[in-house]
Amino acid sequence: MNDSLKLMNELRDLRGRSKDAMASGDTETALRLSGMIEQREADWEAACEAERLASAEQPTAAAPVDPHPIAPQRRPRSLAEAVLGFRDEFRGIDATGNKPIRKQVWLNAGGDQEPATPAALPTPSNVVFPAVPESWDYNLDTSLMEPLGFVGTLPTGTCNGALHYFQANDANALKAAKWKPGEVKKEQTLSWVPKTANEGTIAHWVPVSKLALNDYGQLMSIINQELIAGLHRAADDVALNSDDEGGIVGVLNSGITAYTAKSGDTLIDSMHRMITQSILDTGVAPTHVAMHPLVREKIDLMKSTDGSYLNLDKWGLTVVDDVNLMSGSASSPTYDMLVYAPSGATWYSTDPTTVTVGTINQQMVENTLTVLAEESHLMCVRRPKSFVRLTGIAL
Repeated sequence: MNDSLKLMNELRDLRGRSKDAMASGDTETALRLSGMIEQREADWEAACEAERLASAEQPTAAAPVDPHPIAPQRRPRSLAEAVLGFRDEFRGIDATGNKPIRKQVWLNAGGDQEPATPAALPTPSNVVFPAVPESWDYNLDTSLMEPLGFVGTLPTGTCNGALHYFQANDANALKAAKWKPGEVKKEQTLSWVPKTANEGTIAHWVPVSKLALNDYGQLMSIINQELIAGLHRAADDVALNSDDEGGIVGVLNSGITAYTAKSGDTLIDSMHRMITQSILDTGVAPTHVAMHPLVREKIDLMKSTDGSYLNLDKWGLTVVDDVNLMSGSASSPTYDMLVYAPSGATWYSTDPTTVTVGTINQQMVENTLTVLAEESHLMCVRRPKSFVRLTGIAL
């Protein structure tokens, strides 16, 4: 058996390689190294125990090396790991409800951000959440969470509640006044409208079997994939379409520019004209175009008269698929396209992501539970004319 010092050195090397893999986005290597780290940790503990026994039998024997003072502190690598703890410490979830889980963690919050006492969860009345202590973590690594939809492209921040800010008016392009020698230098008069951004809460939950409460891998997948994907889907819809004056007002309801397609123009033609309109209104060049996936499909599948695909360029814009860009009616839906500069709006987090495990409705007698995740956000749309929208695209 290897001695504890050698095993600890191997552990340090593996942890360093795992950190580098996570930083570079190499999740496959990071997961493989995670398994090796768990095995080395078990080997190290066994070596320490063997050396302690040897030391007790032979008082002159060297004491095992205790690496804790110099070993790097283990930190959660994902939301699920922050909620469930580390695999070697996981002992399952109590299905009786006597020891419920309710964890709160900041995702990408500033390291100096102090957590505020969270308000009561705005959830349906038939969900009961026993009062238990919360646990907090800062700067949680989210490299395993892929951006999804419109909201994933916006700048983000954290704040403690409603924000008062100033929104650029309809003709507030970023430009300077002309000047020539002998004249007093001119300053463009900028006009701003005071606004208040109020917070709102989004939530997503999934059912789990009681048999899964001791399955660490399955719970990791549910929290890191299903719950996060559901929250992002809800956040996309809210960031675009919400019209709650007491909560979040989405971009599409913030006074953006409505573009009308010119007769005979293709979608690619309209996209270029929308880019031009955004620049003329703000002085800032847009970098993204968000569209319903069916609109992107229509563009990508356009063919020439000989049947070959045109493979049309999107004028250098980053294309974002978002199923929430729809218009028309349920019986006769049409679809939208949005050209924009992400810097025109900011998506703020006001409360940490909360994960709760409990029962709702008849789940107690159905041997199932609910895993709930929710977040509170607000959004400031400081430059609405950066967003140019084309609606009514028929397929």
